Amino acid sequence: MISLATTKSNSGTDSRMRFPYFNVVLLLLHSAFHSNAQWKNFIEVDVKEGQPEQPERSEQPKGYIVYDQLPYPTGGEEYSLFYAQTGDSLDKVKLFTVSPSGVVRTVQPLIYEKGKSNEYDLTIVKRPRNEKNGGLATTVRVKVQDVNNFSPVFAFEMYNGTIKENSPADTIVMGLENCHAEDRDTSGIRAYKIIKGNEKGYFKAEKRDVGEKSFLQLKATKNPLQRGKNTPYMTLVVEAEDMGNPPLTARTTIRVVIEEVNDHTPVFDKSSYERAISEDFPQLMPVLKVQATDQDEGVNGQVYYFFQTLSSFFHNRCLHRRHNACA
Repeated sequence: MISLATTKSNSGTDSRMRFPYFNVVLLLLHSAFHSNAQWKNFIEVDVKEGQPEQPERSEQPKGYIVYDQLPYPTGGEEYSLFYAQTGDSLDKVKLFTVSPSGVVRTVQPLIYEKGKSNEYDLTIVKRPRNEKNGGLATTVRVKVQDVNNFSPVFAFEMYNGTIKENSPADTIVMGLENCHAEDRDTSGIRAYKIIKGNEKGYFKAEKRDVGEKSFLQLKATKNPLQRGKNTPYMTLVVEAEDMGNPPLTARTTIRVVIEEVNDHTPVFDKSSYERAISEDFPQLMPVLKVQATDQDEGVNGQVYYFFQTLSSFFHNRCLHRRHNACA
Protein backbone atom coordinates (compact mmCIF):
# COMPACT_ATOMS: atom_id res chain seq x y z
CA MET A 1 0.00 0.00 0.00
CA ILE A 2 1.28 3.47 -0.91
CA SER A 3 0.69 6.45 1.38
CA LEU A 4 1.09 10.18 0.81
CA ALA A 5 2.93 12.00 3.58
CA THR A 6 3.65 15.68 4.28
CA THR A 7 5.74 17.26 6.99
CA LYS A 8 5.61 20.55 8.83
CA SER A 9 7.75 21.99 11.57
CA ASN A 10 6.22 22.67 14.99
CA SER A 11 8.61 23.76 17.75
CA GLY A 12 11.49 21.88 16.19
CA THR A 13 9.60 18.60 15.82
CA ASP A 14 8.12 16.93 12.76
CA SER A 15 4.66 15.52 12.54
CA ARG A 16 3.48 13.34 9.60
CA MET A 17 -0.02 13.14 8.15
CA ARG A 18 -0.90 10.11 6.00
CA PHE A 19 -3.68 10.03 3.41
CA PRO A 20 -4.94 6.46 2.97
CA TYR A 21 -7.08 7.46 -0.03
CA PHE A 22 -4.00 7.83 -2.29
CA ASN A 23 -4.74 4.30 -3.67
CA VAL A 24 -8.07 5.64 -4.94
CA VAL A 25 -6.20 8.30 -6.88
CA LEU A 26 -4.04 5.56 -8.50
CA LEU A 27 -7.14 3.62 -9.43
CA LEU A 28 -8.63 6.66 -11.15
CA LEU A 29 -5.41 7.22 -13.08
CA HIS A 30 -5.41 3.55 -14.14
CA SER A 31 -8.98 3.91 -15.30
CA ALA A 32 -8.21 7.04 -17.29
CA PHE A 33 -5.23 5.37 -18.96
CA HIS A 34 -7.17 2.31 -20.20
CA SER A 35 -10.17 4.36 -21.22
CA ASN A 36 -7.97 5.87 -23.95
CA ALA A 37 -7.24 2.41 -25.46
CA GLN A 38 -8.89 1.86 -28.83
CA TRP A 39 -11.45 -0.88 -29.22
CA LYS A 40 -10.39 -3.74 -31.52
CA ASN A 41 -12.61 -6.49 -32.84
CA PHE A 42 -9.72 -8.95 -33.24
CA ILE A 43 -6.51 -9.22 -31.22
CA GLU A 44 -3.60 -11.68 -31.62
CA VAL A 45 -1.30 -12.42 -28.70
CA ASP A 46 1.81 -14.65 -28.68
CA VAL A 47 2.46 -16.44 -25.38
CA LYS A 48 5.37 -18.78 -24.69
CA GLU A 49 4.38 -22.13 -23.25
CA GLY A 50 4.91 -22.87 -19.58
CA GLN A 51 4.89 -19.22 -18.46
CA PRO A 52 4.89 -19.08 -14.66
CA GLU A 53 2.04 -17.66 -12.67
CA GLN A 54 2.22 -14.16 -11.28
CA PRO A 55 3.62 -13.88 -7.75
CA GLU A 56 0.91 -14.27 -5.18
CA ARG A 57 -0.07 -10.83 -3.95
CA SER A 58 -3.14 -9.87 -2.05
CA GLU A 59 -4.14 -7.23 -4.61
CA GLN A 60 -3.52 -9.32 -7.77
CA PRO A 61 -5.24 -12.52 -8.94
CA LYS A 62 -3.15 -15.60 -9.73
CA GLY A 63 -2.28 -16.47 -13.33
CA TYR A 64 0.00 -15.23 -16.10
CA ILE A 65 -1.23 -12.01 -17.75
CA VAL A 66 -1.91 -12.74 -21.43
CA TYR A 67 -3.40 -9.37 -22.40
CA ASP A 68 -4.24 -6.24 -20.44
CA GLN A 69 -4.81 -3.56 -23.10
CA LEU A 70 -8.59 -3.69 -23.39
CA PRO A 71 -10.29 -0.30 -22.81
CA TYR A 72 -11.14 0.11 -19.16
CA PRO A 73 -14.92 -0.35 -18.65
CA THR A 74 -16.97 2.64 -17.49
CA GLY A 75 -20.56 3.32 -16.48
CA GLY A 76 -21.05 0.09 -14.57
CA GLU A 77 -19.77 -2.15 -17.39
CA GLU A 78 -17.53 -5.21 -16.98
CA TYR A 79 -15.83 -7.90 -19.08
CA SER A 80 -16.62 -11.61 -19.21
CA LEU A 81 -15.71 -14.65 -21.32
CA PHE A 82 -18.41 -15.83 -23.68
CA TYR A 83 -18.53 -19.64 -23.76
CA ALA A 84 -20.04 -20.48 -27.14
CA GLN A 85 -18.01 -23.63 -27.73
CA THR A 86 -18.86 -27.10 -26.47
CA GLY A 87 -16.94 -30.28 -25.78
CA ASP A 88 -13.16 -30.25 -26.17
CA SER A 89 -13.05 -26.64 -27.35
CA LEU A 90 -14.87 -25.53 -24.23
CA ASP A 91 -12.34 -27.30 -22.03
CA LYS A 92 -9.49 -25.49 -23.80
CA VAL A 93 -11.15 -22.09 -23.47
CA LYS A 94 -11.41 -22.72 -19.74
CA LEU A 95 -7.63 -22.44 -19.61
CA PHE A 96 -8.17 -18.68 -19.42
CA THR A 97 -10.07 -16.16 -17.34
CA VAL A 98 -10.82 -12.47 -17.71
CA SER A 99 -11.24 -10.03 -14.87
CA PRO A 100 -14.17 -7.53 -14.77
CA SER A 101 -11.66 -4.83 -15.74
CA GLY A 102 -10.57 -6.75 -18.87
CA VAL A 103 -7.27 -8.42 -17.86
CA VAL A 104 -6.89 -11.82 -19.55
CA ARG A 105 -4.97 -14.41 -17.51
CA THR A 106 -4.13 -18.09 -17.72
CA VAL A 107 -5.70 -20.48 -15.25
CA GLN A 108 -2.66 -22.77 -15.54
CA PRO A 109 0.60 -22.81 -17.55
CA LEU A 110 -0.03 -23.43 -21.24
CA ILE A 111 1.50 -26.45 -22.99
CA TYR A 112 2.57 -26.46 -26.62
CA GLU A 113 1.43 -29.65 -28.38
CA LYS A 114 3.48 -30.68 -31.39
CA GLY A 115 1.33 -31.22 -34.46
CA LYS A 116 -1.60 -29.19 -33.08
CA SER A 117 -2.71 -25.66 -33.94
CA ASN A 118 -1.90 -24.37 -30.42
CA GLU A 119 -4.26 -21.41 -30.91
CA TYR A 120 -7.17 -20.42 -28.68
CA ASP A 121 -9.86 -17.95 -29.74
CA LEU A 122 -11.42 -16.21 -26.74
CA THR A 123 -14.63 -14.25 -27.19
CA ILE A 124 -14.67 -11.46 -24.62
CA VAL A 125 -17.79 -9.39 -24.08
CA LYS A 126 -18.12 -5.98 -22.42
CA ARG A 127 -21.63 -5.36 -21.15
CA PRO A 128 -23.40 -3.67 -18.19
CA ARG A 129 -22.90 -5.50 -14.93
CA ASN A 130 -25.49 -8.24 -14.22
CA GLU A 131 -26.68 -8.21 -17.84
CA LYS A 132 -26.77 -11.57 -19.63
CA ASN A 133 -27.33 -10.39 -23.20
CA GLY A 134 -26.00 -7.76 -25.56
CA GLY A 135 -22.77 -5.88 -25.16
CA LEU A 136 -19.67 -5.34 -27.27
CA ALA A 137 -17.60 -8.42 -28.24
CA THR A 138 -14.00 -8.89 -29.33
CA THR A 139 -11.91 -11.98 -30.14
CA VAL A 140 -8.52 -12.50 -28.52
CA ARG A 141 -6.52 -15.19 -30.32
CA VAL A 142 -3.84 -16.64 -28.04
CA LYS A 143 -1.03 -18.34 -29.98
CA VAL A 144 1.11 -20.60 -27.79
CA GLN A 145 4.80 -20.49 -28.77
CA ASP A 146 7.03 -23.51 -28.34
CA VAL A 147 10.06 -23.28 -26.05
CA ASN A 148 12.89 -25.77 -25.78
CA ASN A 149 11.81 -27.49 -22.58
CA PHE A 150 12.08 -31.16 -23.61
CA SER A 151 15.33 -33.07 -24.06
CA PRO A 152 15.68 -35.41 -27.05
CA VAL A 153 15.00 -39.09 -26.30
CA PHE A 154 16.41 -42.28 -27.87
CA ALA A 155 14.04 -45.25 -28.03
CA PHE A 156 16.66 -47.67 -26.66
CA GLU A 157 19.58 -47.44 -24.27
CA MET A 158 21.73 -49.64 -26.57
CA TYR A 159 21.86 -50.31 -30.31
CA ASN A 160 23.86 -52.99 -32.15
CA GLY A 161 25.59 -52.58 -35.50
CA THR A 162 28.06 -54.47 -37.70
CA ILE A 163 30.80 -53.52 -40.14
CA LYS A 164 33.62 -55.44 -41.82
CA GLU A 165 37.20 -54.71 -40.86
CA ASN A 166 39.27 -52.65 -43.27
CA SER A 167 36.09 -51.18 -44.75
CA PRO A 168 36.76 -48.13 -46.95
CA ALA A 169 35.91 -44.62 -45.75
CA ASP A 170 32.21 -43.73 -45.58
CA THR A 171 31.10 -47.36 -45.30
CA ILE A 172 27.86 -47.32 -43.28
CA VAL A 173 27.54 -49.41 -40.11
CA MET A 174 24.63 -51.77 -40.70
CA GLY A 175 21.86 -52.45 -38.17
CA LEU A 176 21.31 -48.82 -37.14
CA GLU A 177 18.63 -47.99 -39.70
CA ASN A 178 16.10 -47.04 -37.00
CA CYS A 179 18.49 -45.30 -34.61
CA HIS A 180 17.32 -41.73 -34.00
CA ALA A 181 16.41 -39.35 -31.19
CA GLU A 182 12.89 -37.93 -30.92
CA ASP A 183 12.38 -34.29 -29.92
CA ARG A 184 8.97 -33.23 -28.57
CA ASP A 185 9.85 -29.60 -29.27
CA THR A 186 9.75 -28.05 -32.73
CA SER A 187 13.46 -27.24 -32.73
CA GLY A 188 14.51 -30.68 -34.00
CA ILE A 189 17.89 -32.45 -33.89
CA ARG A 190 20.93 -30.39 -34.86
CA ALA A 191 23.60 -33.11 -34.89
CA TYR A 192 24.88 -36.41 -33.56
CA LYS A 193 28.40 -36.84 -32.21
CA ILE A 194 30.51 -39.62 -30.69
CA ILE A 195 31.65 -38.58 -27.22
CA LYS A 196 33.27 -41.80 -25.97
CA GLY A 197 34.84 -45.00 -27.27
CA ASN A 198 36.20 -43.66 -30.56
CA GLU A 199 39.73 -42.92 -29.42
CA LYS A 200 41.23 -44.52 -32.55
CA GLY A 201 39.01 -42.45 -34.80
CA TYR A 202 37.51 -45.41 -36.65
CA PHE A 203 34.01 -43.91 -36.91
CA LYS A 204 32.19 -40.64 -37.53
CA ALA A 205 28.55 -39.73 -36.78
CA GLU A 206 26.34 -38.00 -39.32
CA LYS A 207 22.68 -36.94 -39.46
CA ARG A 208 20.28 -38.09 -42.17
CA ASP A 209 16.93 -36.30 -42.35
CA VAL A 210 13.91 -38.27 -43.55
CA GLY A 211 10.73 -36.23 -43.29
CA GLU A 212 10.46 -34.87 -39.75
CA LYS A 213 12.91 -37.43 -38.29
CA SER A 214 16.68 -37.14 -38.10
CA PHE A 215 18.44 -40.53 -38.17
CA LEU A 216 21.95 -41.36 -37.03
CA GLN A 217 24.37 -42.68 -39.63
CA LEU A 218 27.58 -44.19 -38.31
CA LYS A 219 30.31 -44.38 -40.96
CA ALA A 220 33.89 -45.58 -41.20
CA THR A 221 36.66 -43.01 -41.49
CA LYS A 222 39.92 -43.20 -43.46
CA ASN A 223 41.63 -44.86 -40.49
CA PRO A 224 42.07 -48.60 -41.22
CA LEU A 225 39.45 -50.45 -39.20
CA GLN A 226 41.11 -53.28 -37.28
CA ARG A 227 39.35 -56.07 -35.41
CA GLY A 228 40.71 -56.87 -31.97
CA LYS A 229 41.39 -60.53 -31.16
CA ASN A 230 40.03 -60.37 -27.63
CA THR A 231 37.34 -57.73 -28.22
CA PRO A 232 35.84 -58.06 -31.70
CA TYR A 233 33.52 -55.12 -31.06
CA MET A 234 33.67 -51.47 -30.01
CA THR A 235 31.34 -49.67 -27.61
CA LEU A 236 30.54 -46.07 -28.52
CA VAL A 237 28.55 -43.42 -26.65
CA VAL A 238 26.65 -41.16 -29.04
CA GLU A 239 25.03 -37.85 -28.12
CA ALA A 240 22.13 -36.12 -29.89
CA GLU A 241 21.85 -32.32 -29.60
CA ASP A 242 18.72 -30.34 -30.45
CA MET A 243 18.51 -26.85 -31.96
CA GLY A 244 17.29 -25.07 -28.85
CA ASN A 245 19.06 -22.19 -27.15
CA PRO A 246 20.56 -23.44 -24.96
CA PRO A 247 20.57 -26.87 -26.62
CA LEU A 248 19.42 -30.03 -24.79
CA THR A 249 21.02 -33.44 -25.32
CA ALA A 250 20.39 -37.18 -25.08
CA ARG A 251 22.80 -40.12 -25.10
CA THR A 252 22.74 -43.75 -26.14
CA THR A 253 25.25 -46.62 -26.40
CA ILE A 254 26.12 -48.37 -29.66
CA ARG A 255 28.02 -51.66 -29.82
CA VAL A 256 29.64 -52.14 -33.22
CA VAL A 257 30.74 -55.69 -34.04
CA ILE A 258 33.72 -55.66 -36.42
CA GLU A 259 33.39 -58.65 -38.69
CA GLU A 260 36.60 -60.25 -39.87
CA VAL A 261 37.37 -60.56 -43.55
CA ASN A 262 39.46 -63.31 -45.18
CA ASP A 263 42.65 -61.31 -45.41
CA HIS A 264 45.22 -63.96 -44.37
CA THR A 265 46.58 -66.73 -46.60
CA PRO A 266 47.00 -70.23 -45.11
CA VAL A 267 50.64 -71.16 -44.52
CA PHE A 268 52.08 -74.69 -44.46
CA ASP A 269 54.61 -75.47 -41.76
CA LYS A 270 56.98 -76.64 -44.50
CA SER A 271 57.59 -75.44 -48.00
CA SER A 272 57.67 -79.05 -49.27
CA TYR A 273 57.09 -82.58 -48.01
CA GLU A 274 58.87 -85.75 -49.17
CA ARG A 275 58.82 -89.46 -48.27
CA ALA A 276 60.00 -92.54 -50.09
CA ILE A 277 57.77 -95.61 -50.09
CA SER A 278 58.16 -99.06 -51.61
CA GLU A 279 56.05 -100.25 -54.47
CA ASP A 280 54.31 -102.77 -52.22
CA PHE A 281 53.30 -100.14 -49.64
CA PRO A 282 50.00 -101.27 -48.02
CA GLN A 283 46.85 -99.58 -49.25
CA LEU A 284 44.95 -97.07 -47.08
CA MET A 285 47.95 -96.50 -44.80
CA PRO A 286 49.18 -92.94 -44.03
CA VAL A 287 52.05 -91.81 -46.19
CA LEU A 288 52.85 -88.44 -44.57
CA LYS A 289 51.17 -85.58 -42.70
CA VAL A 290 50.95 -81.95 -43.73
CA GLN A 291 49.82 -78.97 -41.63
CA ALA A 292 48.78 -75.41 -42.49
CA THR A 293 47.57 -72.55 -40.30
CA ASP A 294 45.45 -69.45 -40.97
CA GLN A 295 45.44 -66.34 -38.78
CA ASP A 296 41.86 -65.44 -39.67
CA GLU A 297 39.10 -66.05 -37.15
CA GLY A 298 35.93 -68.10 -37.44
CA VAL A 299 35.04 -69.69 -40.75
CA ASN A 300 37.71 -67.67 -42.50
CA GLY A 301 40.35 -69.37 -40.39
CA GLN A 302 39.38 -72.93 -41.33
CA VAL A 303 41.85 -74.70 -43.61
CA TYR A 304 40.73 -76.97 -46.49
CA TYR A 305 43.12 -79.58 -47.94
CA PHE A 306 42.93 -81.00 -51.45
CA PHE A 307 45.21 -82.27 -54.22
CA GLN A 308 45.86 -79.69 -56.85
CA THR A 309 46.41 -82.53 -59.35
CA LEU A 310 44.25 -85.58 -58.86
CA SER A 311 46.04 -88.90 -58.50
CA SER A 312 44.73 -92.43 -58.75
CA PHE A 313 47.33 -93.58 -56.24
CA PHE A 314 46.72 -91.19 -53.31
CA HIS A 315 43.88 -89.37 -51.56
CA ASN A 316 43.65 -87.11 -48.50
CA ARG A 317 41.82 -88.38 -45.47
CA CYS A 318 40.47 -84.98 -44.29
CA LEU A 319 38.64 -82.28 -46.19
CA HIS A 320 39.15 -79.42 -43.78
CA ARG A 321 40.51 -78.85 -40.33
CA ARG A 322 41.41 -75.94 -38.09
CA HIS A 323 45.17 -75.82 -37.34
CA ASN A 324 45.45 -79.65 -37.50
CA ALA A 325 47.56 -81.93 -39.59
CA CYS A 326 46.08 -83.88 -42.47
CA ALA A 327 47.35 -87.21 -43.76
